[in-house]
Amino acid sequence: DNQVFQLGLIDSLFKKTAKLLKTVKRGLKSFSKQPTSFPLYKVFTKVDVPDEETDPVVDIFASFLGCFVKTQSGKVFAWGVNGEGELMTGSTDSALEPTHAVLLDGFNVKKIDGSVYSSIVLTESGQVLVAGLYVFS
Repeated sequence: DNQVFQLGLIDSLFKKTAKLLKTVKRGLKSFSKQPTSFPLYKVFTKVDVPDEETDPVVDIFASFLGCFVKTQSGKVFAWGVNGEGELMTGSTDSALEPTHAVLLDGFNVKKIDGSVYSSIVLTESGQVLVAGLYVFS
């Protein structure tokens, strides 16, 4: 039934600030071995995507600190840390709930990936889009 769930971490210092984790690449075991000065709480929650009953989610993507979903109509929603604009929502405000990634409107998104402060998008036509902090040397 196309429900979306997230697995992540919530730290006690920032309360509701989600520190999202790409478990496929890092795994909870390696992450939990890292020393921390504050308690971490593992969280597994259902994510409510706007209009998911009439416009179901067809694909999911994750960067290091952000999550993305693509709906059947092609609309992309994002949530997570957004200090450099990497969620492509048109602001640099972090989002705790799926927020429309308005900067991707008009692009037929095929894939999204990213690192800590940036995201990279591949469109169906082969265009590559980059958002957030990136430095070329």
